[in-house]
Formats: sequence, structure tokens, C-alpha cells
Amino acid sequence: MDVTDADLLGEQLVWAATNPAGENQAFNIANGDTFRWRWLWPQLAKYFGMDYEGPKAEQIQPLAQQMIDAQSAWEGIAKKQGLAVSDVSKLASWWHTDGDLGRTIECFTDMTKSREAGFLNFRSTPKSFFAKVQAYRDANILPKA
Repeated sequence: MDVTDADLLGEQLVWAATNPAGENQAFNIANGDTFRWRWLWPQLAKYFGMDYEGPKAEQIQPLAQQMIDAQSAWEGIAKKQGLAVSDVSKLASWWHTDGDLGRTIECFTDMTKSREAGFLNFRSTPKSFFAKVQAYRDANILPKA
């Protein structure tokens, strides 16, 4: 529903552990921008050089069913590209993705408490995604562009 950059989460954890304002407190964490999957999908498609096609119906289309052959397909890609990980189940969790993308409600994570306490860091969600993809390419987890 919202996106949290892993590095941003780490920054907040360090901040909360080392700042008196974080002592014995619970905080939300999200990138801090107003996020919608429907505007991120076209940006991701463009980044990967693909045409974007929106949903064809207002029904959930579980990835767990669509990705039934992903293991053998990824093994072939990993072998051809010399990737570090050939087991796609170590890289993706279809049921978890279905849980995130299959929600019928929208949610906003409120960062007000964190900001008022002094944690002001944030991330641009598209830039965060693109940076992580590049990091995975550099680590030989994803194929080079």
C-alpha cells in the first residue's frame, strides 16, 4: 500500500535508537511521498523499456497463479546471464506480493509523529525503485539493462 526504502528504514531505526525522542516510541515509516501504484507502474514500464498496459478488469489477478512457471524460466535467465541467484523464490514472494497488490482499500502512512520528533528523512519512491534495481544489477542479481 505504501513503499518504504530499505535504506530509509535503516536510517529511521538508527535515529530512533540514538535520539532521545525515539526512546520507547513506535513510529510509522514510509518514503514520505504520496504514493499510488497506478502512477508508479507506467514509470516502471518506461524504466525497463516496456509498454505499459493497465489492468483489464477490476478483479484481483493473483501472481501466485500467473507465476507458476517462474522457477524454470528464471533458472534459464540466471544461467544465460550468469546471475548470482538462480532460485527465484529467494528473490520474490508471489503470495506476499498478492497480499500487497490485491488489497481493495487504499492506505496512507502518516509520518507526522516521526517528523514532529525530528526524523525528517524521505525518499522519492520512483527514484528509490530505480536505485534498488541498479544495485541489484550491480550485485549480479538482476540482468544488466
